[in-house]
Amino acid sequence: MRLMGESSRRIADQLGVQLRTVYLWFSDPMVKHELEVRSEQLTDGIVDRLAGHTLAALDRLRAVIEMPMDRDTLTPEMKLMAIREILDRCQYTVRVADSPPRTLKADRGAPV
Repeated sequence: MRLMGESSRRIADQLGVQLRTVYLWFSDPMVKHELEVRSEQLTDGIVDRLAGHTLAALDRLRAVIEMPMDRDTLTPEMKLMAIREILDRCQYTVRVADSPPRTLKADRGAPV
């Protein structure tokens, strides 16, 4: 529930326990560790899926770039838009690869 963005209050309500109980669970080192492990797994899965979709999109854009120009179907502007998309995606990929891993956000005043 925490990895899906649920608040401690909502978790307590859904499980039928007191809010204090949820705080105690999230203060346990084993629970913190498990949340970190599962968060990393979730992030890795998302990154892998995005990478696969990005590669497929880049392949399609490259096919557009390599098509012969025909003023009726493929204009120079369309080719430039495809090239720009590829360059933008490359810049984004480099920024994501160079950024530090993200951590879970805790509720205000609540341990993660």
